[in-house]
Amino acid sequence: LANCFDFIAALPKSKAVLTIPGSLANESDEFVTLCGDKLFELASRFYCRAIKLSSSDLSLWYELSLNYYNRSLKYGTTETRKKYLELAAETSKHIIKEAPHKWKYWNLLGVICTTKDVQNLSLAQHCFIKALELDRKLAIVWTNLGVLYLSQGKIMLANTAFKQAQQSEPSFANAWTGQAQVAEILKPAETIDLLQHSITLSYNDESAIQYAYWVCMLLSDTKNQKRAQYYVEHLNAISSAIDSITWYCNANETNISSEALSFLGYLNYNQRNWCIATRTFQAASQQIEQSSNRDKMLCNLAYSLLKDNRPIEAVQAFENVTEATFRS
Repeated sequence: LANCFDFIAALPKSKAVLTIPGSLANESDEFVTLCGDKLFELASRFYCRAIKLSSSDLSLWYELSLNYYNRSLKYGTTETRKKYLELAAETSKHIIKEAPHKWKYWNLLGVICTTKDVQNLSLAQHCFIKALELDRKLAIVWTNLGVLYLSQGKIMLANTAFKQAQQSEPSFANAWTGQAQVAEILKPAETIDLLQHSITLSYNDESAIQYAYWVCMLLSDTKNQKRAQYYVEHLNAISSAIDSITWYCNANETNISSEALSFLGYLNYNQRNWCIATRTFQAASQQIEQSSNRDKMLCNLAYSLLKDNRPIEAVQAFENVTEATFRS
């Protein structure tokens, strides 16, 4: 039952809603509707109850630690995030003491230690290496180690770790996304191909927004139109990028960056989806604080409004531009 609550709580916030019997939540009402963080909280209570019934079952402790970690990322405030992560770390350390031969426990503690609120990178590296000593063919651990090296600017070590992840499990999309991050620094021309492969394997936030960015860059590069044409005609780059960035915006519905919105708007504008482009540029222009960037977005909005046959609103958008340019 705790797993069910965890699963629902991890969905996008508008969908993280569940109606349950009130007795499960110690409420007097026959049924109650719980959202997001309340579901995480109830799940942790159920894990604790299960642990009381079977304290030697370390998989329950593992689930509880994972619950605290996911809760800190999704619903933790500045005050509570550190508390949840400390609970997650302590729980992970407990199960590692009891079963140091389980790689999953080492990996989870390593991931917890990489968060900004804990930031114990030396312990994180130790945990990932200990996990790999137990099993050298763990794509997820190699990828986590690669991300750790990448965050520290150790590009070649990151590159090696991602390659090991790909060899261990060629279908693991995160490894290809990590390799694309390395390619951005070492071989930018290969980045879009790596991301293309990653998004065909499965969805993740990083590859979705990165791929959309690179497709937008490709379309706006007037010097390499033949290359852009190849990706558009043979690899359906625009459609794939729209799918990816739409998924990203849906998954991060309450925390969408203006950059992600601008990518979505630009790609839909390119496909003549004027209505969607207009709505997206409007949302992006309201988020941007820097006046020069907001002016560019307002111009994009105005062009889109013109295409959507809304000239009066287009004029208003142009008039909202702070600093007039030849283009505006």
